[in-house]
Amino acid sequence: MNEQAVKEFLGNMPRNELRTFLADMNIDVKRGIGSRTDAYKFGGHWFMLPDNTEYLNSYFCSRPGAKYSFTKWEGLQGILKKYMCGQQVYEDELDELATLSENFLGDKCYFNRKGFEKMLKKHNGRIPVSIQSVKEGSRIPIGHVMMQVINTDPEFPWIVNYIETLLMHCWYASVIATKTALLTDFIGQAVEKSCDADPETRAFLKRVMFHCFGYRSATSEETAGVGGLAILSNTLGTDTMAAIWQGIDYYNADPTGKGIALSVAATEHSIQTAEYGEYGPDEGDRRYLRRMLRDNPFGILSLVGDGNSIEKFVGLMKEPEFVDLIIKRAAQDNGKLNRVVVRPDSPRFENDTPIAQVEWIADELYNTYGGGTNSYDLRTLNSAVGVIYGDGLSEFEIIDLYTGLMKRYDVTSFIVGQGGGAMQKANRDDQRSKIACSAQYRNGKWWDVYKDPLDKSKASLPGRLALIINDDGEYETIREEALGDRENLLIEVFRDGEMLVEWSLDDLRADWK
Repeated sequence: MNEQAVKEFLGNMPRNELRTFLADMNIDVKRGIGSRTDAYKFGGHWFMLPDNTEYLNSYFCSRPGAKYSFTKWEGLQGILKKYMCGQQVYEDELDELATLSENFLGDKCYFNRKGFEKMLKKHNGRIPVSIQSVKEGSRIPIGHVMMQVINTDPEFPWIVNYIETLLMHCWYASVIATKTALLTDFIGQAVEKSCDADPETRAFLKRVMFHCFGYRSATSEETAGVGGLAILSNTLGTDTMAAIWQGIDYYNADPTGKGIALSVAATEHSIQTAEYGEYGPDEGDRRYLRRMLRDNPFGILSLVGDGNSIEKFVGLMKEPEFVDLIIKRAAQDNGKLNRVVVRPDSPRFENDTPIAQVEWIADELYNTYGGGTNSYDLRTLNSAVGVIYGDGLSEFEIIDLYTGLMKRYDVTSFIVGQGGGAMQKANRDDQRSKIACSAQYRNGKWWDVYKDPLDKSKASLPGRLALIINDDGEYETIREEALGDRENLLIEVFRDGEMLVEWSLDDLRADWK
Protein backbone atom coordinates (compact mmCIF):
# COMPACT_ATOMS: atom_id res chain seq x y z
CA MET A 1 0.00 0.00 0.00
CA ASN A 2 1.56 3.35 -1.03
CA GLU A 3 1.76 6.45 1.16
CA GLN A 4 -1.26 8.15 -0.41
CA ALA A 5 -3.39 5.04 0.05
CA VAL A 6 -2.36 4.86 3.70
CA LYS A 7 -3.34 8.51 4.22
CA GLU A 8 -6.73 7.94 2.57
CA PHE A 9 -7.32 4.80 4.62
CA LEU A 10 -6.49 6.50 7.90
CA GLY A 11 -8.23 9.72 6.93
CA ASN A 12 -11.54 7.93 6.40
CA MET A 13 -11.39 6.11 9.71
CA PRO A 14 -13.45 7.62 12.58
CA ARG A 15 -11.14 9.22 15.15
CA ASN A 16 -12.24 6.97 17.98
CA GLU A 17 -11.34 3.92 15.86
CA LEU A 18 -8.19 5.61 14.58
CA ARG A 19 -7.09 6.36 18.12
CA THR A 20 -7.45 2.70 19.09
CA PHE A 21 -5.86 1.50 15.85
CA LEU A 22 -2.78 3.68 16.28
CA ALA A 23 -2.57 3.12 20.04
CA ASP A 24 -1.89 -0.54 19.28
CA MET A 25 1.19 0.71 17.41
CA ASN A 26 2.10 3.05 20.28
CA ILE A 27 1.12 6.13 18.24
CA ASP A 28 -1.01 8.78 19.96
CA VAL A 29 -3.90 10.61 18.31
CA LYS A 30 -4.57 13.54 20.56
CA ARG A 31 -8.02 14.73 21.44
CA GLY A 32 -9.24 18.14 20.32
CA ILE A 33 -9.97 21.26 22.32
CA GLY A 34 -13.53 20.14 23.05
CA SER A 35 -12.16 17.49 25.41
CA ARG A 36 -9.84 19.78 27.35
CA THR A 37 -11.94 21.65 29.87
CA ASP A 38 -13.64 21.30 33.23
CA ALA A 39 -17.04 19.61 33.25
CA TYR A 40 -18.83 22.77 34.38
CA LYS A 41 -17.46 24.65 31.37
CA PHE A 42 -18.10 21.72 29.02
CA GLY A 43 -21.66 21.47 30.22
CA GLY A 44 -23.37 24.80 29.86
CA HIS A 45 -21.41 28.03 30.26
CA TRP A 46 -21.85 28.68 26.55
CA PHE A 47 -25.59 29.28 27.04
CA MET A 48 -25.30 30.98 30.45
CA LEU A 49 -23.71 34.17 29.12
CA PRO A 50 -25.97 37.24 28.87
CA ASP A 51 -27.83 37.61 25.57
CA ASN A 52 -26.00 39.38 22.75
CA THR A 53 -22.55 38.84 24.27
CA GLU A 54 -20.04 39.06 21.42
CA TYR A 55 -16.62 39.27 23.05
CA LEU A 56 -15.22 38.00 26.32
CA ASN A 57 -11.88 39.05 27.80
CA SER A 58 -9.98 37.12 30.50
CA TYR A 59 -6.57 37.52 32.11
CA PHE A 60 -4.03 35.54 34.16
CA CYS A 61 -2.25 36.87 37.24
CA SER A 62 -0.82 35.89 40.62
CA ARG A 63 -3.01 37.27 43.38
CA PRO A 64 -1.82 39.15 46.49
CA GLY A 65 -0.85 36.74 49.25
CA ALA A 66 1.31 34.59 46.96
CA LYS A 67 4.26 32.73 48.46
CA TYR A 68 6.84 34.66 46.44
CA SER A 69 6.91 38.39 45.65
CA PHE A 70 7.11 37.85 41.90
CA THR A 71 6.24 35.18 39.37
CA LYS A 72 8.68 34.10 36.69
CA TRP A 73 6.20 33.66 33.84
CA GLU A 74 6.68 30.45 31.84
CA GLY A 75 4.87 27.55 30.22
CA LEU A 76 2.38 29.18 27.85
CA GLN A 77 4.24 28.50 24.61
CA GLY A 78 4.45 24.77 25.23
CA ILE A 79 0.70 24.62 25.84
CA LEU A 80 -0.11 26.65 22.73
CA LYS A 81 2.14 24.61 20.47
CA LYS A 82 0.99 21.24 21.77
CA TYR A 83 -2.72 21.79 22.28
CA MET A 84 -3.95 24.90 20.46
CA CYS A 85 -2.12 25.37 17.16
CA GLY A 86 -3.73 24.24 13.92
CA GLN A 87 -6.98 22.30 13.73
CA GLN A 88 -8.32 21.41 17.17
CA VAL A 89 -11.95 20.54 16.37
CA TYR A 90 -12.74 17.25 14.59
CA GLU A 91 -16.15 16.28 13.28
CA ASP A 92 -16.18 12.66 14.41
CA GLU A 93 -14.93 13.59 17.87
CA LEU A 94 -18.09 15.66 18.33
CA ASP A 95 -20.08 12.41 18.35
CA GLU A 96 -17.93 11.17 21.24
CA LEU A 97 -18.39 14.41 23.15
CA ALA A 98 -22.16 14.42 22.67
CA THR A 99 -22.36 10.86 23.97
CA LEU A 100 -20.12 11.80 26.88
CA SER A 101 -22.40 14.71 27.70
CA GLU A 102 -25.39 12.38 27.84
CA ASN A 103 -23.66 9.80 30.04
CA PHE A 104 -21.70 12.28 32.17
CA LEU A 105 -24.10 15.20 32.57
CA GLY A 106 -27.41 13.53 31.84
CA ASP A 107 -28.24 15.01 28.44
CA LYS A 108 -26.60 15.73 25.09
CA CYS A 109 -28.01 19.24 25.16
CA TYR A 110 -25.31 20.46 27.57
CA PHE A 111 -22.56 20.01 24.98
CA ASN A 112 -22.23 22.93 22.57
CA ARG A 113 -22.18 20.80 19.45
CA LYS A 114 -23.55 23.50 17.17
CA GLY A 115 -20.88 25.90 18.37
CA PHE A 116 -18.07 23.48 17.63
CA GLU A 117 -19.60 22.52 14.27
CA LYS A 118 -19.68 26.21 13.37
CA MET A 119 -16.03 26.56 14.47
CA LEU A 120 -15.12 23.59 12.30
CA LYS A 121 -16.94 24.99 9.27
CA LYS A 122 -16.06 28.67 9.66
CA HIS A 123 -12.49 28.38 11.00
CA ASN A 124 -11.47 24.90 9.82
CA GLY A 125 -11.45 23.75 13.42
CA ARG A 126 -9.00 26.42 14.55
CA ILE A 127 -9.60 28.22 17.83
CA PRO A 128 -10.71 31.83 17.18
CA VAL A 129 -8.92 33.60 20.00
CA SER A 130 -6.12 36.11 20.42
CA ILE A 131 -3.70 35.59 23.29
CA GLN A 132 -1.37 38.27 24.60
CA SER A 133 1.48 37.45 26.95
CA VAL A 134 4.41 39.10 28.64
CA LYS A 135 7.72 37.74 27.45
CA GLU A 136 8.25 34.31 28.94
CA GLY A 137 11.05 34.36 31.48
CA SER A 138 9.95 37.77 32.80
CA ARG A 139 9.76 38.29 36.55
CA ILE A 140 6.41 39.99 37.16
CA PRO A 141 5.44 41.31 40.61
CA ILE A 142 2.34 39.86 42.23
CA GLY A 143 -1.01 41.31 41.20
CA HIS A 144 -0.17 42.17 37.60
CA VAL A 145 -1.54 40.77 34.35
CA MET A 146 0.74 38.26 32.59
CA MET A 147 -1.61 36.89 29.92
CA GLN A 148 -4.83 38.10 28.31
CA VAL A 149 -7.28 36.22 26.08
CA ILE A 150 -10.11 37.43 23.85
CA ASN A 151 -12.14 35.80 21.09
CA THR A 152 -11.57 37.11 17.55
CA ASP A 153 -14.99 36.16 16.17
CA PRO A 154 -18.13 37.55 17.86
CA GLU A 155 -19.90 34.22 17.37
CA PHE A 156 -17.54 32.50 19.83
CA PRO A 157 -17.31 34.46 23.11
CA TRP A 158 -17.86 31.21 25.03
CA ILE A 159 -14.59 29.67 23.81
CA VAL A 160 -12.51 32.04 25.99
CA ASN A 161 -13.74 30.53 29.24
CA TYR A 162 -13.78 27.06 27.69
CA ILE A 163 -9.99 27.11 27.17
CA GLU A 164 -9.31 28.61 30.60
CA THR A 165 -8.73 25.17 32.13
CA LEU A 166 -5.98 24.37 29.65
CA LEU A 167 -4.32 27.78 29.88
CA MET A 168 -4.35 27.66 33.67
CA HIS A 169 -1.69 24.94 33.50
CA CYS A 170 0.81 27.80 33.07
CA TRP A 171 0.80 27.99 36.86
CA TYR A 172 3.00 24.89 37.09
CA ALA A 173 5.98 25.97 35.01
CA SER A 174 5.72 29.46 36.50
CA VAL A 175 5.80 28.27 40.13
CA ILE A 176 8.71 25.89 39.49
CA ALA A 177 10.62 28.59 37.60
CA THR A 178 9.97 31.14 40.35
CA LYS A 179 11.16 29.08 43.29
CA THR A 180 14.22 27.85 41.37
CA ALA A 181 15.03 31.43 40.34
CA LEU A 182 15.06 32.48 43.97
CA LEU A 183 17.28 29.54 44.92
CA THR A 184 19.82 30.29 42.20
CA ASP A 185 19.72 33.97 43.16
CA PHE A 186 20.67 32.98 46.70
CA ILE A 187 23.38 30.61 45.46
CA GLY A 188 24.75 33.44 43.34
CA GLN A 189 24.96 35.66 46.42
CA ALA A 190 26.76 32.89 48.30
CA VAL A 191 29.26 32.58 45.45
CA GLU A 192 29.84 36.35 45.38
CA LYS A 193 30.49 36.41 49.13
CA SER A 194 32.83 33.42 49.31
CA CYS A 195 34.64 32.88 46.00
CA ASP A 196 37.74 34.59 44.56
CA ALA A 197 37.07 33.58 40.96
CA ASP A 198 36.67 36.13 38.18
CA PRO A 199 33.15 37.44 37.40
CA GLU A 200 32.64 35.18 34.39
CA THR A 201 33.57 32.08 36.36
CA ARG A 202 31.37 33.09 39.28
CA ALA A 203 28.44 33.62 36.91
CA PHE A 204 28.96 30.11 35.50
CA LEU A 205 29.28 28.53 38.94
CA LYS A 206 25.96 30.08 39.95
CA ARG A 207 24.31 28.11 37.14
CA VAL A 208 25.78 24.69 37.97
CA MET A 209 25.57 24.53 41.76
CA PHE A 210 21.89 23.53 41.82
CA HIS A 211 21.09 20.21 40.14
CA CYS A 212 17.70 18.72 39.27
CA PHE A 213 17.22 15.03 40.09
CA GLY A 214 13.44 15.22 39.72
CA TYR A 215 12.76 13.07 36.65
CA ARG A 216 11.71 9.93 38.54
CA SER A 217 9.73 11.99 41.05
CA ALA A 218 7.58 13.61 38.37
CA THR A 219 4.06 12.28 37.88
CA SER A 220 4.42 11.94 34.09
CA GLU A 221 6.72 12.49 31.14
CA GLU A 222 4.97 15.79 30.43
CA THR A 223 5.38 16.94 34.03
CA ALA A 224 9.08 16.08 33.88
CA GLY A 225 9.50 18.00 30.64
CA VAL A 226 7.56 21.10 31.66
CA GLY A 227 8.86 21.26 35.22
CA GLY A 228 12.36 20.27 34.20
CA LEU A 229 12.58 23.03 31.60
CA ALA A 230 11.30 25.55 34.13
CA ILE A 231 14.24 24.53 36.32
CA LEU A 232 16.61 24.81 33.34
CA SER A 233 15.48 28.39 32.90
CA ASN A 234 17.55 29.06 36.04
CA THR A 235 20.31 26.45 36.05
CA LEU A 236 22.34 24.28 33.71
CA GLY A 237 22.46 21.32 36.08
CA THR A 238 19.97 18.52 35.50
CA ASP A 239 19.62 14.77 35.12
CA THR A 240 16.09 15.21 33.74
CA MET A 241 16.50 14.49 30.04
CA ALA A 242 12.80 15.15 29.37
CA ALA A 243 13.59 18.80 30.08
CA ILE A 244 16.09 18.88 27.23
CA TRP A 245 13.52 17.55 24.76
CA GLN A 246 10.96 20.06 26.05
CA GLY A 247 13.39 22.86 25.26
CA ILE A 248 14.13 21.49 21.80
CA ASP A 249 10.52 20.67 20.90
CA TYR A 250 8.79 23.76 22.24
CA TYR A 251 11.34 26.52 22.97
CA ASN A 252 13.64 26.51 19.94
CA ALA A 253 16.66 25.19 21.84
CA ASP A 254 19.63 23.84 19.89
CA PRO A 255 18.58 20.39 18.58
CA THR A 256 22.07 19.06 19.31
CA GLY A 257 21.56 19.86 22.99
CA LYS A 258 24.38 22.40 23.06
CA GLY A 259 23.98 25.00 25.78
CA ILE A 260 20.80 23.47 27.20
CA ALA A 261 22.05 21.52 30.20
CA LEU A 262 25.05 19.89 31.86
CA SER A 263 25.55 16.75 33.91
CA VAL A 264 28.38 14.43 34.91
CA ALA A 265 29.26 10.77 35.27
CA ALA A 266 27.65 9.54 38.47
CA THR A 267 27.06 6.25 40.25
CA GLU A 268 24.03 4.92 42.10
CA HIS A 269 23.65 2.42 44.90
CA SER A 270 23.34 -0.56 42.54
CA ILE A 271 26.86 0.28 41.35
CA GLN A 272 28.32 0.87 44.80
CA THR A 273 26.79 -2.24 46.36
CA ALA A 274 27.22 -4.53 43.34
CA GLU A 275 29.89 -6.67 45.03
CA TYR A 276 28.65 -6.55 48.62
CA GLY A 277 27.22 -10.05 48.27
CA GLU A 278 30.54 -11.50 47.13
CA TYR A 279 33.01 -9.53 49.23
CA GLY A 280 31.03 -7.80 51.98
CA PRO A 281 30.52 -4.03 52.30
CA ASP A 282 34.07 -3.06 53.32
CA GLU A 283 35.90 -4.88 50.55
CA GLY A 284 33.00 -4.22 48.18
CA ASP A 285 33.47 -0.47 48.65
CA ARG A 286 37.21 -0.78 48.15
CA ARG A 287 36.69 -2.61 44.85
CA TYR A 288 33.98 -0.11 43.87
CA LEU A 289 36.22 2.92 44.42
CA ARG A 290 39.14 1.31 42.65
CA ARG A 291 36.94 0.30 39.70
CA MET A 292 35.34 3.74 39.37
CA LEU A 293 38.71 5.51 39.31
CA ARG A 294 40.00 3.02 36.76
CA ASP A 295 36.99 3.22 34.44
CA ASN A 296 36.46 6.99 34.75
CA PRO A 297 39.97 8.40 34.29
CA PHE A 298 38.95 12.01 33.67
CA GLY A 299 36.19 14.57 34.18
CA ILE A 300 33.90 15.07 37.13
CA LEU A 301 32.91 11.78 38.77
CA SER A 302 30.15 11.73 41.39
CA LEU A 303 30.34 8.78 43.78
CA VAL A 304 27.48 7.82 46.07
CA GLY A 305 29.03 6.64 49.31
CA ASP A 306 26.38 5.61 51.83
CA GLY A 307 25.57 2.12 50.54
CA ASN A 308 26.93 0.89 53.86
CA SER A 309 28.44 3.80 55.79
CA ILE A 310 29.37 7.23 54.47
CA GLU A 311 31.86 7.55 57.32
CA LYS A 312 33.64 4.36 56.23
CA PHE A 313 33.56 5.46 52.60
CA VAL A 314 35.14 8.83 53.38
CA GLY A 315 37.68 6.96 55.48
CA LEU A 316 38.45 4.82 52.44
CA MET A 317 39.07 7.95 50.37
CA LYS A 318 41.64 9.00 52.98
CA GLU A 319 43.77 5.88 52.47
CA PRO A 320 47.10 6.58 50.71
CA GLU A 321 46.28 4.38 47.71
CA PHE A 322 43.17 6.37 46.85
CA VAL A 323 44.55 9.77 47.79
CA ASP A 324 47.36 9.16 45.33
CA LEU A 325 44.98 8.02 42.56
CA ILE A 326 42.61 10.95 43.06
CA ILE A 327 45.41 13.54 43.20
CA LYS A 328 47.04 12.15 40.04
CA ARG A 329 43.67 12.02 38.30
CA ALA A 330 43.08 15.69 39.07
CA ALA A 331 46.55 16.74 37.92
CA GLN A 332 46.08 15.61 34.32
CA ASP A 333 46.64 18.39 31.81
CA ASN A 334 43.59 17.62 29.66
CA GLY A 335 41.61 20.85 29.92
CA LYS A 336 39.01 19.21 32.16
CA LEU A 337 38.06 19.49 35.80
CA ASN A 338 39.01 15.99 36.94
CA ARG A 339 37.23 16.07 40.27
CA VAL A 340 35.87 13.24 42.42
CA VAL A 341 32.67 14.32 44.16
CA VAL A 342 31.38 12.51 47.24
CA ARG A 343 27.61 12.04 47.54
CA PRO A 344 26.11 11.15 50.92
CA ASP A 345 22.47 10.16 50.56
CA SER A 346 21.28 9.50 54.10
CA PRO A 347 21.98 10.68 57.66
CA ARG A 348 24.98 9.26 59.53
CA PHE A 349 22.96 8.92 62.71
CA GLU A 350 19.64 9.97 64.22
CA ASN A 351 19.13 13.75 64.12
CA ASP A 352 22.07 14.25 61.76
CA THR A 353 21.61 17.36 59.61
CA PRO A 354 22.71 18.15 56.04
CA ILE A 355 24.98 20.99 57.16
CA ALA A 356 26.62 18.89 59.88
CA GLN A 357 27.27 16.01 57.51
CA VAL A 358 28.54 18.13 54.63
CA GLU A 359 30.83 20.13 56.92
CA TRP A 360 32.20 16.91 58.40
CA ILE A 361 32.96 15.52 54.92
CA ALA A 362 34.49 18.85 53.88
CA ASP A 363 36.76 18.87 56.93
CA GLU A 364 37.86 15.28 56.30
CA LEU A 365 38.65 16.06 52.65
CA TYR A 366 40.41 19.33 53.51
CA ASN A 367 42.58 17.68 56.14
CA THR A 368 43.47 14.82 53.78
CA TYR A 369 43.78 16.44 50.35
CA GLY A 370 44.75 19.90 51.45
CA GLY A 371 43.43 23.15 50.10
CA GLY A 372 43.95 26.79 50.79
CA THR A 373 42.53 30.01 52.14
CA ASN A 374 41.10 32.72 49.90
CA SER A 375 40.79 36.49 50.22
CA TYR A 376 37.61 36.06 52.26
CA ASP A 377 39.64 34.07 54.80
CA LEU A 378 37.62 30.99 53.86
CA ARG A 379 38.88 27.48 53.22
CA THR A 380 39.04 26.26 49.63
CA LEU A 381 39.01 22.53 48.95
CA ASN A 382 41.61 20.94 46.71
CA SER A 383 40.07 20.93 43.20
CA ALA A 384 40.53 17.15 43.15
CA VAL A 385 37.52 16.67 45.44
CA GLY A 386 34.07 18.06 46.15
CA VAL A 387 30.73 17.25 47.76
CA ILE A 388 27.16 17.03 46.48
CA TYR A 389 24.12 16.69 48.75
CA GLY A 390 20.59 16.05 47.54
CA ASP A 391 18.79 13.88 50.06
CA GLY A 392 15.31 15.35 50.59
CA LEU A 393 16.46 18.96 50.74
CA SER A 394 13.81 21.67 50.85
CA GLU A 395 14.55 25.10 49.43
CA PHE A 396 14.95 26.42 52.98
CA GLU A 397 17.40 23.63 53.88
CA ILE A 398 19.45 24.52 50.81
CA ILE A 399 19.63 28.11 52.01
CA ASP A 400 20.59 26.93 55.51
CA LEU A 401 23.24 24.61 54.07
CA TYR A 402 25.00 27.31 52.07
CA THR A 403 24.60 29.85 54.87
CA GLY A 404 26.39 27.47 57.21
CA LEU A 405 29.12 26.57 54.74
CA MET A 406 29.87 30.23 54.00
CA LYS A 407 31.10 30.69 57.55
CA ARG A 408 34.14 28.51 56.89
CA TYR A 409 34.34 27.52 53.21
CA ASP A 410 34.29 28.83 49.68
CA VAL A 411 30.95 27.31 48.67
CA THR A 412 31.86 26.51 45.06
CA SER A 413 33.12 23.01 45.87
CA PHE A 414 29.65 22.08 47.15
CA ILE A 415 26.70 21.21 44.92
CA VAL A 416 23.09 20.75 46.01
CA GLY A 417 20.37 18.77 44.29
CA GLN A 418 16.64 18.22 44.56
CA GLY A 419 14.51 15.33 43.40
CA GLY A 420 10.84 15.35 44.36
CA GLY A 421 11.19 18.77 45.93
CA ALA A 422 12.24 20.27 42.63
CA MET A 423 9.07 19.41 40.69
CA GLN A 424 6.44 17.98 42.99
CA LYS A 425 6.38 20.32 45.98
CA ALA A 426 4.38 22.99 44.19
CA ASN A 427 0.74 23.83 43.66
CA ARG A 428 -1.42 26.54 42.13
CA ASP A 429 -2.00 28.14 45.53
CA ASP A 430 1.72 28.85 45.97
CA GLN A 431 1.42 31.86 43.67
CA ARG A 432 -2.37 32.11 43.94
CA SER A 433 -2.59 31.80 40.17
CA LYS A 434 -5.92 32.67 38.60
CA ILE A 435 -7.63 33.38 35.31
CA ALA A 436 -10.59 35.74 35.56
CA CYS A 437 -13.01 37.33 33.14
CA SER A 438 -12.51 41.10 33.18
CA ALA A 439 -14.72 42.45 30.39
CA GLN A 440 -17.58 41.49 28.07
CA TYR A 441 -18.83 43.25 24.95
CA ARG A 442 -22.51 43.32 24.04
CA ASN A 443 -25.03 45.71 22.56
CA GLY A 444 -22.23 47.85 21.16
CA LYS A 445 -20.41 48.47 24.46
CA TRP A 446 -17.69 47.01 26.67
CA TRP A 447 -18.82 46.16 30.20
CA ASP A 448 -16.53 45.64 33.19
CA VAL A 449 -16.62 42.20 34.79
CA TYR A 450 -14.99 41.80 38.20
CA LYS A 451 -15.07 40.16 41.61
CA ASP A 452 -15.14 42.33 44.73
CA PRO A 453 -15.61 39.94 47.70
CA LEU A 454 -14.97 40.63 51.37
CA ASP A 455 -11.59 38.92 50.96
CA LYS A 456 -9.98 41.65 48.88
CA SER A 457 -7.07 39.38 47.95
CA LYS A 458 -9.59 37.57 45.73
CA ALA A 459 -10.80 40.72 43.99
CA SER A 460 -10.24 40.77 40.23
CA LEU A 461 -9.36 43.52 37.78
CA PRO A 462 -11.96 45.06 35.45
CA GLY A 463 -11.63 45.93 31.77
CA ARG A 464 -9.31 45.20 28.89
CA LEU A 465 -5.84 45.37 30.43
CA ALA A 466 -2.32 46.43 29.56
CA LEU A 467 0.99 46.12 31.40
CA ILE A 468 3.50 48.97 31.39
CA ILE A 469 6.63 50.21 33.10
CA ASN A 470 5.53 53.48 34.72
CA ASP A 471 7.51 56.68 35.30
CA ASP A 472 8.86 55.26 38.56
CA GLY A 473 10.32 52.29 36.68
CA GLU A 474 7.82 49.85 38.16
CA TYR A 475 5.34 47.46 36.59
CA GLU A 476 1.79 48.78 36.46
CA THR A 477 -1.40 47.16 35.20
CA ILE A 478 -3.69 49.70 33.54
CA ARG A 479 -6.75 49.72 31.33
CA GLU A 480 -5.92 49.27 27.68
CA GLU A 481 -7.71 52.50 26.74
CA ALA A 482 -5.31 54.42 29.03
CA LEU A 483 -2.24 53.07 27.25
CA GLY A 484 -1.69 55.99 24.88
CA ASP A 485 1.76 55.83 23.28
CA ARG A 486 3.28 53.81 26.12
CA GLU A 487 4.64 50.35 25.37
CA ASN A 488 2.32 47.49 26.26
CA LEU A 489 4.36 44.60 27.62
CA LEU A 490 1.52 42.26 26.67
CA ILE A 491 2.46 40.99 23.21
CA GLU A 492 0.08 39.11 20.93
CA VAL A 493 1.66 35.66 20.64
CA PHE A 494 -1.24 33.60 19.26
CA ARG A 495 -4.19 34.23 16.94
CA ASP A 496 -6.67 31.86 15.35
CA GLY A 497 -4.59 28.72 15.69
CA GLU A 498 -1.20 30.19 14.79
CA MET A 499 1.84 31.27 16.78
CA LEU A 500 2.72 34.90 16.03
CA VAL A 501 5.71 35.15 18.37
CA GLU A 502 7.93 32.38 19.69
CA TRP A 503 10.27 32.58 22.65
CA SER A 504 13.49 30.62 23.01
CA LEU A 505 15.30 29.01 25.91
CA ASP A 506 17.59 32.04 25.82
CA ASP A 507 14.53 34.22 26.44
CA LEU A 508 13.63 32.11 29.47
CA ARG A 509 17.16 32.78 30.71
CA ALA A 510 17.15 36.51 30.01
CA ASP A 511 17.31 37.24 33.75
CA TRP A 512 20.76 35.59 33.87
CA LYS A 513 22.29 38.83 32.60
